[in-house]
Amino acid sequence: MTLSRYCFNNMFELCRYQPMAPSAEQSPRNMRDSNSSSQEALQANLREIKLKIAKIATPILVNRCKQTLKKFIKDEQKVGSVGLSKARTSEVVFILDKLRNLDCYPASQIQRVSSSS
Repeated sequence: MTLSRYCFNNMFELCRYQPMAPSAEQSPRNMRDSNSSSQEALQANLREIKLKIAKIATPILVNRCKQTLKKFIKDEQKVGSVGLSKARTSEVVFILDKLRNLDCYPASQIQRVSSSS
């Protein structure tokens, strides 16, 4: 995996919705009661941080995908699919596969990407 593909994959991971499941078996019952409020606060802070990151990263990711796909379509129209390198085709397949499987945070989908570019 190239560095650019690795970074691109991590952008998708930053935007991916990951609901936090409460873990009931982290500690014995008497310790759970004393730590429950701090654990809940920590979980809430973690969810908030992940959401903030997703709100920033999602429009950037969508723009990057949009640029790559538009360039690919433009180049394909010029030279046909035979003239494009395997790496370019592989990148587009990677993007489409990641987009198909991406489950974004609902709040991060509110921001719209400008269609002027």
